[in-house]
Amino acid sequence: MTAVVSVELERDRLDQIDAFKRKAREDRQVMNFYCIAGDADFVMIVVAKDIAAYETFTHRFFFADKNVRKFRTSIVVSTEKATLELPI
Repeated sequence: MTAVVSVELERDRLDQIDAFKRKAREDRQVMNFYCIAGDADFVMIVVAKDIAAYETFTHRFFFADKNVRKFRTSIVVSTEKATLELPI
């Protein structure tokens, strides 16, 4: 399964932000990871075997991190288009 997750951090301390970025870059379940402007600090695409595996991921990745204020998950129901091709 694929989840689109928006994440808000608790603090705007550079060391905490860098630690979260490093953790996301190193995690094999995080397929894409974006720093964004807007309501959240980050958006990530996460894959898991099933909902139980995703729940395990959330406990390990979000709930165990005191710097994560909030995260919101949207589960992908179907993929209508996915490409890495750039229209150049």
